[in-house]
Amino acid sequence: MATFWDRFYELLIKRHITGNRLANELGISNSNITFWKQGSVPNAELACKVAEKLNTTVEYLVMGKQEEIPKDVSDMACEILNLPPMFQNLLKETLELYKKQCLQLQVSEKTSAAGIQAREIT
Repeated sequence: MATFWDRFYELLIKRHITGNRLANELGISNSNITFWKQGSVPNAELACKVAEKLNTTVEYLVMGKQEEIPKDVSDMACEILNLPPMFQNLLKETLELYKKQCLQLQVSEKTSAAGIQAREIT
């Protein structure tokens, strides 16, 4: 049966990321990864960070359960992870702005719909 380490290591290979690079990005020592190789499992907070960096779920890393992530999304995430940090931050900022604009649009549409309903009642 596959262990946390097995799934973790498989994802490192698929994502073209080294354990050293991931440890550095997470701000942990390489000894953490060595402990995982020896059978240890990270705490919940660290497992969430690892899952996020590897574009997977904690459930998959710890239990082996995962809803399939579409290949194009997975490939895109791998490409993003391989970008220099400056470009990763630029993409993150762009996505945050996009989310904010979508939320404003939703609020605007709801407000418009409520105004139309109010006029129909009067």
